[in-house]
Amino acid sequence: MRILDELSEHEKRQLEIMDLYNAGYTYKDIGRIMFMSENTIKSIVKNWIDSFTSS
Repeated sequence: MRILDELSEHEKRQLEIMDLYNAGYTYKDIGRIMFMSENTIKSIVKNWIDSFTSS
């Protein structure tokens, strides 16, 4: 079984957003690709980074 198969749809979406962010896409570009607002993307990225820095 692949690890990705074990992730929820929400986790897969977060992973896709972070992949785009790490590839150099702007928040605005990611928002367009994912059909989400720029502020939502900023929040997701910030929460993701904060979750690793607080661990």
